[in-house]
Amino acid sequence: MRIHNELELLADLIKQRNAIDRDISEISGRPAERGPLGEFIAAEIFDIELQEAANYRGSDGVFR
Repeated sequence: MRIHNELELLADLIKQRNAIDRDISEISGRPAERGPLGEFIAAEIFDIELQEAANYRGSDGVFR
């Protein structure tokens, strides 16, 4: 019974995380992962125009 309860709790937590990740992606326009999220935050702080594609070779963006 304990394992069943833990699995239910884990499933609920994953559903919550997925919902949060969707909200983060809607705000940033990028995947809700550390790298792309960090790029988005840096771009907002330092006025950087990010490349359209997150996998653009050579640079993540340019200063405006």
